[in-house]
Amino acid sequence: MLEDICRQAEQAAEELIEKAKLHPGQIVVIGCSTSEICGSRIGSDSRPEVAEQVFAVLHRVLMAHGLYLAAQCCEHLNRAIIIEREAVPGADIVNVVPQPKAGGSFATAAYHAFRDPVAVESIRADAGLDIGGTLIGMHLKQVAVPVRLQLDHIGSAILLAARSSSAVSAPSTIRTCCKKEKNQGLFRELWNRPVFMSPAGGHGYDNRYARPFRFQWQRNTRRPSLRPRPSGCFRGGRSGP
Repeated sequence: MLEDICRQAEQAAEELIEKAKLHPGQIVVIGCSTSEICGSRIGSDSRPEVAEQVFAVLHRVLMAHGLYLAAQCCEHLNRAIIIEREAVPGADIVNVVPQPKAGGSFATAAYHAFRDPVAVESIRADAGLDIGGTLIGMHLKQVAVPVRLQLDHIGSAILLAARSSSAVSAPSTIRTCCKKEKNQGLFRELWNRPVFMSPAGGHGYDNRYARPFRFQWQRNTRRPSLRPRPSGCFRGGRSGP
């Protein structure tokens, strides 16, 4: 049974590295409940011998790719992280040593296997494996994206994987509702109009209609309004392309 567990752990780690496109120097956080792996409720039947084998496999796979393993402790140590000191330069070190019943068997195995282990309160990992519902999300960078693996269990424990993804900034747009202009008596709709800010005077240019405009902040609101200026009145620059 232990051989199957180790094989599953190795397969999950390799697949996560491939799908998350991880690079050397990045951090993978792993939360592992040996109780869940062996079919018991989390925190009720810690198995140091299982933790040592699973950790050894995962650590070997990650080291082969130049990645750092961060082992999450249980709630008795406020889900602190055990990691190599060189992976978290300048981090605030927590003075604690995990134990199987206070920190968890997996974190204990990591502490004894690392060359220079330290405990830190939190990190921002690039990817992670959750073995047994340990809730590793608090230690992942924003934004966390699920990774669907071929395996959904390691032993009897549910397996979840995630990677971090930088939020993709959409092009700068302004959505404004049409308003009746008192002087002209017209309705103007401006939806998804591209806005290009100029460093001088808050001016911009609408390249779709080839008309300059200027930002004006509406009273009692945080939304800017776009008031087109007549051609030739673009202060400090050209009036058109």
